[in-house]
Amino acid sequence: MIECICALVPSIDTATHVVLAIHAAEAKKPTGTGLLAARCLRNARVVVVDDAPPAALELGAPAVVLADVEGAIDVRDVVDVVGGRVRTLVVPDGTWRQARRIRRRIPGVDTLPCVKLPPGAPTEYALRSDAHDGGLATLEAIARALAILEDDAAIESAMMAPFRALVQRTLAARGVRVGHGARVDQNA
Repeated sequence: MIECICALVPSIDTATHVVLAIHAAEAKKPTGTGLLAARCLRNARVVVVDDAPPAALELGAPAVVLADVEGAIDVRDVVDVVGGRVRTLVVPDGTWRQARRIRRRIPGVDTLPCVKLPPGAPTEYALRSDAHDGGLATLEAIARALAILEDDAAIESAMMAPFRALVQRTLAARGVRVGHGARVDQNA
C-alpha cells in the first residue's frame, strides 16, 4: 500500500490557466502525474479525451500548447511570438503518440502555437521507462513551464514536493530502494 501524499499537495495560484487534455487511458493509470499537477493548481482544468470526437475548448487568448514538436517555440520566447503574456497553457497528457493525437483532435488546439521547454535537468520520474531523451513526466513539464511563464521558481519547487513523494513511495511499495533523483530501469 502506498502512503497518501494528499497533505503534500500545494494549492498554487497562477495567472496562467492550465488545461490538462488527458487521454482516457492515462487518466486511469496510478503512475500518471498530470492529474497530480492539476490538483496542485487552483487555475487548472482537466479535459478527458477518449475515442469520441472532443468538443472545442474555450481558451483564454493568447493560448499555447506545451508540445516538443518540430517548429515549437522555446517557452522563454513565447511572449514575443504571441504578443503578450500567455493566458492559457494546454498540456496534452498520455503516451507520446496519444499526446500528438490529442493535440490534433481537439478543435482549435490544433492551430495554437506550440511551445517547448529549454534543456534542463533530467527527469526524476523513475516509475516508467521513457524512450525519448530529455522526456519529462507531465507534472515536471508543467512545473517547469509555469516557473518560466510566471517568472517564479517557487511554483516548480512546490509542485515537485508531492511528485517526488509519489515517485519514492511508489518505488518503495514495489520494493525498489533508490536515492532522490535516481533512475530505475523497469525493463531490467
